[in-house]
Amino acid sequence: MTQTVRFYFSFRSPYAWFVAQRWQVELGDVQPAVERIPFYPTRETFPNDPTLVPNKIAYVVQDMIRLAREYQLALKPPPAIDTDWGRAHAAYLGIERAQADRAEAFMLEMFRSRFSRGLDVALPEVIAGAAARAGADATLANESAASPELQREVAGSFQRGQQNHRIFGAPSFVLGDQLFWGHDRMPQLRRALLDGAAAA
Repeated sequence: MTQTVRFYFSFRSPYAWFVAQRWQVELGDVQPAVERIPFYPTRETFPNDPTLVPNKIAYVVQDMIRLAREYQLALKPPPAIDTDWGRAHAAYLGIERAQADRAEAFMLEMFRSRFSRGLDVALPEVIAGAAARAGADATLANESAASPELQREVAGSFQRGQQNHRIFGAPSFVLGDQLFWGHDRMPQLRRALLDGAAAA
């Protein structure tokens, strides 16, 4: 029986980028089904925002550099910490709904646009470029980014994740009733998947 992992991710999070880049390395041999859930926190819903704690954001920057070097990833800081997250994540939702086979590639290209190319992932030309590199429909991606319905849906994803799965940040993984938080919990997620497969 195929097990399903809910992967809560945000294009705001460098640690979610590391997960997206390393998914096949860490979990490729167990091949779970994946439900990717994009979200973005706001200051009202995210009291542990690292940007509100100067020492924490300084640490995150240092850690990004360290981990990008370890994982051999190109790193170019984005132009700003925040952008129009509704557009960026709605673009993903539209691709995921209409071109599911291109969704993972589009997600990866959006992360690479932000953290490896240093681009603003809410801009139409950046969304279109990510879609083109992922083999997805660039027009669809930008129409989705502008969709009020998809923007409303993604705006509520964080609260729904809190209520339904106890998440509090990105990246988060939910397997059954187990919650794993952070890119460095992928080995533990892998073990839980293997244990679940053995039990089945």
